[in-house]
Amino acid sequence: MRRLISFLLLFISTSGFLMAQTATIGSGTTSSSTYTPYRGLWEDGKFQFLYLASELSAAGMGAGDEITACAFNVATVSSSQPYSGFTIRMAQTSQSEYLASNFVTSGFSTVYPATSYSVSSTGWNTHTFSSNFTWDGTSNVIVEVCFDNSGYTSSDAVYYSTTTNDKMCYNVEDYASGCSLSADARYSYRPNIRFTYTDAGGPPSNDDCSGAFSLNVGASCSYTQYSTTGATDSGELPAPGCANYMGGDMWFTVTVPASGNITIDTESGDISDAGLAVYSGSCGSLSLIECDDDGGASTMSMIELTGQTPGATLYVRFWEYGNDIDGTFGICAYEPPPSNDDCSGATPLTVGSSCSFETFSNATAGDSGELPSPTCSSYLGGDVWFSFVVPASGEVYIEFETGDITDGGASVYSGSCGSLTEVECDDDDDPATAMPYFHLTGLTPSETLYIRFWEYGNNNNGTFGICVHDAYVAPPANDECSGAISLTSGTTCSYTSGDIAGATGSSPATVCVGTADNDVWYSFEATAAEQTVTVDPSTSMNAVVEVFSGTCGSLTSLQCSNVGSDNVTETNSLSGLSIGQTYYIRVYDYDATDPLTTDFDICVIETPTGANCDNPELISSVPYTNTGMSTCGFGDDFDNSQITCTSYYMGGDDFVFEYTPSADEVINVALTNTSTYTGVFVLDGCPDTSPNCVAYNENSSGNPSLSGASLTAGQTYYIVVSTWPSPQCTDFDIAITTAVPPANDDCDGAIDIISGTTCSYTSGTIMNASASSPATACSGTANNDVWYSFVATSSYQTIEVDPSTSMDAAIEVLS
Repeated sequence: MRRLISFLLLFISTSGFLMAQTATIGSGTTSSSTYTPYRGLWEDGKFQFLYLASELSAAGMGAGDEITACAFNVATVSSSQPYSGFTIRMAQTSQSEYLASNFVTSGFSTVYPATSYSVSSTGWNTHTFSSNFTWDGTSNVIVEVCFDNSGYTSSDAVYYSTTTNDKMCYNVEDYASGCSLSADARYSYRPNIRFTYTDAGGPPSNDDCSGAFSLNVGASCSYTQYSTTGATDSGELPAPGCANYMGGDMWFTVTVPASGNITIDTESGDISDAGLAVYSGSCGSLSLIECDDDGGASTMSMIELTGQTPGATLYVRFWEYGNDIDGTFGICAYEPPPSNDDCSGATPLTVGSSCSFETFSNATAGDSGELPSPTCSSYLGGDVWFSFVVPASGEVYIEFETGDITDGGASVYSGSCGSLTEVECDDDDDPATAMPYFHLTGLTPSETLYIRFWEYGNNNNGTFGICVHDAYVAPPANDECSGAISLTSGTTCSYTSGDIAGATGSSPATVCVGTADNDVWYSFEATAAEQTVTVDPSTSMNAVVEVFSGTCGSLTSLQCSNVGSDNVTETNSLSGLSIGQTYYIRVYDYDATDPLTTDFDICVIETPTGANCDNPELISSVPYTNTGMSTCGFGDDFDNSQITCTSYYMGGDDFVFEYTPSADEVINVALTNTSTYTGVFVLDGCPDTSPNCVAYNENSSGNPSLSGASLTAGQTYYIVVSTWPSPQCTDFDIAITTAVPPANDDCDGAIDIISGTTCSYTSGTIMNASASSPATACSGTANNDVWYSFVATSSYQTIEVDPSTSMDAAIEVLS
């Protein structure tokens, strides 16, 4: 009787060991007729669904388990015909996602041969395998389904889940062989599946350190369920130092996020009292970082780590307290929000004497919800907070540097958390990047202010740098007109160094552009009626130069100069000055905040002949030649927008000639020995008076020349030499000659043309021609006309002119 009882007990135990079990992967409650293996709307279909080893293990499966069937959960039955050749194949793979729309093609076993299968009911539709599939416990598993119908019907919807990355790949077509199709698309959606399997009874795949499962590190805790059933003592050293470790441990790995902070938490299932340990190093050579017993909910475990090495792999060991209960539990890993995620946790910053960046991250920051919301830079959450105490100067600079974040926004607040007032909001004021930048003045010393920082749009969060510094600099000696530094005027520029660091605003208010809140002053005694003031600013300074007559306290603005860009030389060409009189110069930066570089150079010279229309190089008669000349140092007084010539070559320094012919004449102008990108212009007025463009020529290779410029007696003309402006200036030689007009330049020299019955052309040219009387009644400008005559041989005559390539001919017939 004892033997029979033993036999029966052994039989019952063995039968229980081989009892079929089920593992369900996917818990989505949304249905779809697209992410389904029953896609009957097409005649032929092929689908691959990828399920991870971690998902199988979490569902209770282990190495050696034999899968005997799979099932898909049908939500709606819509098909009206069976799926012909319905086939299921399975494979084990190391692939964890579909990176491209390509099917896996090797390693498959057919577990459900081609069968005519009808979806007849909702719920789990089970496909019992003809050949079992043994899982190795570590590989991911692909389930491939295909069918080959001769007609189409409707698709049957199944319940599906959203996955991390693409874990479904498929193609559907008509008039094809379904099981031979190539992939066409991939999705991060996958049908829920239920495997039926027999338990091999071995330990879980992550029973040892070497088989550790990787935990996804999220922005918040998302528990994944596992089971310790079958787990043994891994024997990994050092042993945990807490929570009554007696074996039955399971292993996981986590990758430390960019912040260096990570939390591993557990939740109860069958197991309600657990232990948790975290290690660095590698399997076989581990170092215990921390061990926890009851740091989580109730008597479950939780470990919060800070200051870890970003990117490092840590090992996580889990066990049931005392190892006397096997069963399920949940575990998660996440990067906690930064400690300064809210205003109340603002990180205090020290106000330094210069900028010393500290690196922070907003990688897991949420929306603090602090009011008022920022008024700039597309705030959508992800903010972190800082505070600082205003120094005695009442002035601070707040700077940011790029890291993972390259485009940020920031606001500065006064008040206290929960009752803040926005002082200033900034997006892109940093001169070199798309990061914010503040220069705050007039603050209350010892007051605490708050800084709120976020990534523009909250879609590229991560590391960045921040600093706060007190850059107070005593105002320079020439901060006011009364302290103006005297400059000596010369015939060549001899620079004096200057700096606007620490400068404040002065009276009178500027009539120029920009904000004169950091101006410095200079003076000079006029030594000529024509003088030029030149300011060469440093890299990030956008200089504005204003010149005054009068005395401090009673100044009159004479001229402003601002090209409008950083690091561009400003030139004020002054005329009509009274020799011996003192004039004042104000220099400041265009922007309302100080530039990163505040220094510049300044000089005053007697305006050289040729520098502008007030002091031009006079040409008394033509022909005229001059050699060894240059535009360098003569100032960039004019630009392309001031003239009607369609040229971009009046952008550099300019040299100006003036010529008033005593008689009508046509001239040619030739430049030699120039740099590249040089232009020459003949204008009937100074360029800054919007003159007519009589003639011009430009040449990117240099040495431009023009011919046939018609001049009128008594009219003053300006001949200007300039450049692209790259180069900014050029040397040159110039030759101006009188062009010989054609014999028929005037009516009394008209060439007689014989009228015939067919056209017999006579050659002509307007080269060097000048204007004639009377004034034309036709369109266009008759400043280069030539004349012809004919004797009429009939009442009707035709005159035909065939112009050359670029000539737009006009014909006027007079009696």
